[in-house]
Amino acid sequence: MRTAVRQCYGWSIPYGVSINGDQDFDANGDIRNLRLAQRLEMLACDLVIYGKLIIEQFNRELISSESNTFAAHYRVWP
Repeated sequence: MRTAVRQCYGWSIPYGVSINGDQDFDANGDIRNLRLAQRLEMLACDLVIYGKLIIEQFNRELISSESNTFAAHYRVWP
């Protein structure tokens, strides 16, 4: 998945999280694997932090006069 995202010029989190249905979840669908729960919590935290950083940088580039940025393609100048 990470390779596909990068091939589309996307950004991926630098680690993965995998699951094994029978071992990681109980019959109700609740997580019973503590390591998985911790890994998912870490992933959620990192997504929020990195997401904020990326959108803040995009917005700074959007209002700047720099022409060699990704955001420069989305500027609407009056």
